[in-house]
Amino acid sequence: PSVWPSPRRVTLTFTQASLALPLRALACGDEWTFAPPEGAPAWRAGNVRKAASLRNTERRADGTVVLTVSNDFGADRDLDHGLTVGSSTQETWTIHPDDPLSARAEIEWQQTLDRDDWSVRTQTKSAMWSDATHFHITGKVVAYEGDQVVFEREYRDVIERDCL
Repeated sequence: PSVWPSPRRVTLTFTQASLALPLRALACGDEWTFAPPEGAPAWRAGNVRKAASLRNTERRADGTVVLTVSNDFGADRDLDHGLTVGSSTQETWTIHPDDPLSARAEIEWQQTLDRDDWSVRTQTKSAMWSDATHFHITGKVVAYEGDQVVFEREYRDVIERDCL
């Protein structure tokens, strides 16, 4: 995790501090000139489902804070070959402010591809939490062709915190 609470409440007291940042000399005129950019022709795509995002923070009666992040990245069809690509995620982050070991993350992700009468999709679910000494991770991925499951896998892992 890039940000995860310490296993115990921490109090940090500064008695003296300073911050030294390097300063860059101011430029006098253009320092560098770049050639005009080159690029491929614009992607010819039609929107099938508009993107939408929602963030919601809830504080439960017991004090637990729940952050829900829903991102529907929409779906677009390539106008040259007809492939439609879509994806969406749902993230739930929970923690009780008085209990750093109550932190938990749960993420669901769906990706879809379809063209004419052919369609595939993947659905993943993962969760992470920790105790004082280890991170616990679970996950599941299911792949479909049409409505038929063609692949499924679940996993669990326990990783030592190692000073985290």
